[in-house]
Amino acid sequence: MAMGLYRAAGKVGVRIPDELSVVGLGDQELIAENLDPALTTVQLPHYAMGAWATDHLIDAIEGKTDPGALAAQPAVLEGTLVVRESVAPPR
Repeated sequence: MAMGLYRAAGKVGVRIPDELSVVGLGDQELIAENLDPALTTVQLPHYAMGAWATDHLIDAIEGKTDPGALAAQPAVLEGTLVVRESVAPPR
């Protein structure tokens, strides 16, 4: 998505980050570090996501929790902001 946004911004002459700040999600380093300017991203907590899912799956298998109730309650896991060059203060 960010690559497409960079491309579209370039086509209409919008400069990143001078006129538009961009933040991605997922921190795919090969992409984020090689965009120009390098993309600021939120790194997903993959390990914590897997641990949460595993714990709740085991609880559901053991009958300790209702899987339907889990679907109704979103889990909030914190990501890490990886600051690069695609964000600037407002002018």
